[in-house]
Amino acid sequence: MKSLPLIAFSALALLGSNTYANNFNYNYAQIDYSFINDSDIDQGIRVSGSYDVTYNINVLGSYFVSTSSDSSVADDVDVNLYTLGVGYHYDFANGTDLLGEIGLFNSHTDVKKGGIKINDDNSGYTLSLGVRHRLQDKVELLGRFDHRNSSDLTDNVFTIGSRYYFKPNLSAGLDFNTGADDGSEAISASLRWQF
Repeated sequence: MKSLPLIAFSALALLGSNTYANNFNYNYAQIDYSFINDSDIDQGIRVSGSYDVTYNINVLGSYFVSTSSDSSVADDVDVNLYTLGVGYHYDFANGTDLLGEIGLFNSHTDVKKGGIKINDDNSGYTLSLGVRHRLQDKVELLGRFDHRNSSDLTDNVFTIGSRYYFKPNLSAGLDFNTGADDGSEAISASLRWQF
């Protein structure tokens, strides 16, 4: 029985070991521009970043802002969304990482209609699962599932995407995501600098 803690520690160390070293870099800053097919917003910009605090664990955050003057329910809709979280990434195979993330979000929405302005604040948590795969030296594929939950909403989003590396520390990405609950869709183009 005394060897049980040693066996458990060894198993955890093996799970987090550097089996496939440096599949991906999780130290980066990124900017995205999104075209959104939604009844309220039609475009948005996101600034995000990630930093590895240990080999398998990274902290991450983002700020998203969107606006629309073509909303079917209002004259103008502005959304500001902040997220902060922690991620775990595991080198599953050579060129393939499995991802898990948990975080908190806060959103602020301003809706203007007929001279009336309504403000709404919403906070909750996010859960994400995904996989990154290096198809070639310069090409990466991504698949992920995101769940967002608060007292006001429950949202599930599926994303598939790709990334091309111009240089080891500079890449461009193209993602497509769809909201399973509200049917919204978005195409996002991004530029990422890794350090």
